[in-house]
Amino acid sequence: MKTSKIIIIAYLIVTFGGTFLLYVTSSISGTEDRRYAELNNGKNLHLEKILEPFSVIVADYGVNFSLEYADKHRVYLYKVKVDEVLVPNYKIKNDTLYLDDSTVIGGVKPRFFTSKIKAIIGLGNNEIIFDKVVAEKLDIQMNGGRIHGSFEPSASFNMNIKAIESTIDIINSNLDLLIVDLYKTKINVSESSVDQIDGEIRNYSSLVFKDEAKISLDTDKTSNYKRQK
Repeated sequence: MKTSKIIIIAYLIVTFGGTFLLYVTSSISGTEDRRYAELNNGKNLHLEKILEPFSVIVADYGVNFSLEYADKHRVYLYKVKVDEVLVPNYKIKNDTLYLDDSTVIGGVKPRFFTSKIKAIIGLGNNEIIFDKVVAEKLDIQMNGGRIHGSFEPSASFNMNIKAIESTIDIINSNLDLLIVDLYKTKINVSESSVDQIDGEIRNYSSLVFKDEAKISLDTDKTSNYKRQK
């Protein structure tokens, strides 16, 4: 009889003790989730991962991303829960960062950081955001999409843009030379300093720039450029 009572008591301790432990654990986890959400005003949190160096980016069709300056190459990892992190997919080879349609996870636009950029290639329907990026000479190729952003204004550089059916706005930047080859593309650099603009704009393209820029542009009847004070 005593033995059976001991067995019953032990069973009750294990059962209720385990249930209580699960309750406490879930309560702590929920508290952590709420605490993270409160600290970040309910938005996604992030961690960082250091990357191999890259100075060229190739973005596949429909891939959107932002690029910012940092002394070390890295990517943000978005933390949506205590135990869940969104890791953008990417590949780095021969100084080139490759982004495809698996790069964007959970609808979050990936944020990459680089110390210097040389070339960006968007293969179609891309949205690219710059923030104080550093470049000595930058080649941009866009096959549809939008670019908006700024470069480090303390250092002037040359930019070469070849774009089809795109919209490009460059602000707060300092360009020595801008070379364009535009097809159904709108570019606005009126909020940047540009010394010289060369190239060709055609098939309903347009270019807006500050009044002081020197120009050597070929245009067709459907395209135009505008000086803005």
